[in-house]
Amino acid sequence: MTQSTQNPPELLFPRTSILIVEDENISAMNLERKLERLGYSISGIASSAKSAVQQASEKHPNLVLMDIALKGNKDGIDASRKIQELDIPVVYLTALSDDLTIRRVQETDPFGFLIKPVEEKSLHVTIEMALYKHRLEQELKGEIAARKRAEIELKKNILALKHSNEELESFASIASHDLREPLRTMSCYLQLLQNESKGELNPKSKEYLDFALKAVPRMTHLIDELLKYSRAGKNQEGTTLVNCENVYMTVLSNLSAAINENHAEVTCDSLPTLLFNERELGQVFQNLISNAIKYRGEQNPRVHISCKATGERLKFSVSDNGIGISSDKKEIVFEAFKRLHSRSEFEGSGLGLAVCKKIVESHQGEISVESKENVGSTFYFTLPICNAQETSKLANA
Repeated sequence: MTQSTQNPPELLFPRTSILIVEDENISAMNLERKLERLGYSISGIASSAKSAVQQASEKHPNLVLMDIALKGNKDGIDASRKIQELDIPVVYLTALSDDLTIRRVQETDPFGFLIKPVEEKSLHVTIEMALYKHRLEQELKGEIAARKRAEIELKKNILALKHSNEELESFASIASHDLREPLRTMSCYLQLLQNESKGELNPKSKEYLDFALKAVPRMTHLIDELLKYSRAGKNQEGTTLVNCENVYMTVLSNLSAAINENHAEVTCDSLPTLLFNERELGQVFQNLISNAIKYRGEQNPRVHISCKATGERLKFSVSDNGIGISSDKKEIVFEAFKRLHSRSEFEGSGLGLAVCKKIVESHQGEISVESKENVGSTFYFTLPICNAQETSKLANA
């Protein structure tokens, strides 16, 4: 009759090395045989707390099986506190189960607890669960450390961006002030030169003088647009309850000359009331409507503004029948100083849509465009629907 041999259970963590801490030699050898049958390797056997800490530090096993009652003035619980500082999981072995021992064990937050005599199956399950718990803790610690590093980096980037924005706004304000004065001086002297040299300049010199005079207002306009761009989205303190239809009527009044000159038809559906900065909302409307008129096709410009609620957001649209935008250019139209046409074709600074984007995004909104060449464009921008309680407070203020 042949003797059957039982295969060892499958290990979730193969090649695991274990340090045995047991002061009774027979118990230690018995435990070693069981572990080897289960497929584990033994990194060493320690019989005292001091030896256990020393071997754990030198050999750094994957796990320590720790007997609580050890000879000497330090027991297994004292040794475990030191070993856990090395980030090595500890499973206790003990014949003691009194309340005081259990309380001391719980204070060290062990990875397992086995009562002697230890059955092989319980030993296997407890070790595998301890190793699994330790791996999860390591992964969690790694994720927490990575998240903390990311948070620190994000805070640094936010501070750097805030500082950069403050510098940009300061530069734009100073530049606009410092550049205006020499521009005014230049304009005055150019006009004086033009007035006093009538009939004295040859045609070429007169042409050069005209170029210089025309460049001054363009430069002044560019400075104004740069200042608007640097300040766009910064005036959050001016947020109030805004009637969009009133803003729309003000914009039409501002653009009346361009509307009449181009025989444009500008219409709108019913528009809502929302929490926003009135001046900035007017800037968004005015930039989008003036662009729709400027980039007209062969027909008279037609511009239509509408708005509808989609979930918790308001979606505005400004549609036109203009020259449209090619599909490969739609991604760059909102970038600062990006011009799709030469200045000889259309005047402009290349900042109008970039200003719109900054304003909308500063109010937790999004802006996009759908367009077809020679058919027209529709610009969309979404904004959060104002909280009813906030609206009521502002309305009654």
